[in-house]
Amino acid sequence: MQDKTRIILFFWLLFLAGSATVPYGSLYYEELFRSASEPHTIEFITILLALFPLLSIFSNPVAGYLADRFQMENRVLFFCSVAVTLGAILLLIPSTGLLGEMTGTLTFGFLAAGIIITGLFSGPVFPIVNTETIQYVHHAHEPEGSYGKYRVHGSISWVVFSLVIGTIIHLTRSFQFVMVIYVAGYALIALSSRSGMSSRLKPVKVDLSLLTHDRGFFIFLIFCFLQSAGLFGSLYFTGYFLRDAKLDYLTIGLAFSLSALAEIPLMFAAKHLVRWLGNKNLITLGTLFLTLKLAGLVLASESGNPFLLIGAMMFNGLGFGLQVTGIINAVDLYAHPHLKATYFNIYTVLGANIPMALGLIFNGYLIRIFDSKMMMLVSGIITFTSIVFLLLFVKIPKSRPA
Repeated sequence: MQDKTRIILFFWLLFLAGSATVPYGSLYYEELFRSASEPHTIEFITILLALFPLLSIFSNPVAGYLADRFQMENRVLFFCSVAVTLGAILLLIPSTGLLGEMTGTLTFGFLAAGIIITGLFSGPVFPIVNTETIQYVHHAHEPEGSYGKYRVHGSISWVVFSLVIGTIIHLTRSFQFVMVIYVAGYALIALSSRSGMSSRLKPVKVDLSLLTHDRGFFIFLIFCFLQSAGLFGSLYFTGYFLRDAKLDYLTIGLAFSLSALAEIPLMFAAKHLVRWLGNKNLITLGTLFLTLKLAGLVLASESGNPFLLIGAMMFNGLGFGLQVTGIINAVDLYAHPHLKATYFNIYTVLGANIPMALGLIFNGYLIRIFDSKMMMLVSGIITFTSIVFLLLFVKIPKSRPA
């Protein structure tokens, strides 16, 4: 399989898996705990959702270093995807009835084991795919911003499959399909990554001090930390929020599907947007649109009007379409040539996963004490704060280090 085809396939499969678990993962867990008459449902859900990204603290730095040191991105991708598939099977088992009626504690045990495995090994997958994409763009001498024309396939996948999965849940009234899709997505990633393995490893010298002394990159990560705490901390509870706003599962699927629609033209136009606006402006505008999404959801939930809620969700595509392009380009510009995978994995841990986990814990607390509307409101305030920090303190390089 050609590198370009494999990269496109990776994005389709990653977002296939994500379109199942991001909108519906919390609802899948809720269904299992409610079936087991578990009184601490929201607490258990919060633990599971937060544990998932936290575990990448251990795996991402190692995976990034190995990928850079031995030029073995696809080997890392294969191993991680196989492990995630096995962990996802553990997440699936409680919904199958194979072990009979399960208590809340036993259900939590299976889910926790599955989350530990999937959390440890799914963390490196996206940054490794991003690394491979960026390296392909450089080797093919494509212009800055060309990442978007590959990442757009993830957006299309999300639009298609989040609606399909929502429709299936609406018709079957069962969330089991969520984990079936997750298992299938990562199993197919594992199969696809095998075709990109080189015949032998090629060790190269890696100087990690270039990363540890990169002050500008770590200031940039503070912005990423803040915005991820607000955005990703609320994202995994958005399905929960929309359900609380009295939307049915078909409409929730439609909302998530349309939420990525605006990403598609923006990703196709990414190289032009980078040239016209620059990476910092793209990130600023994108984060502003995402803040407006959170504010819009709070306001729209007052009326319970599904069209207003879907309209608010559509700011998501505008925001991520701009922000992701700017952030990926920024990490690429900070990263030293032989440390691409390490930089992307460190960004994922410190700039995305840890703040996501902390945001999820905090948001779970807000939902338990107040409601999901308060959770969205506070997330919006945190996200807006990140914009202020970005404008005041972050300087993104204009060119890559030699």
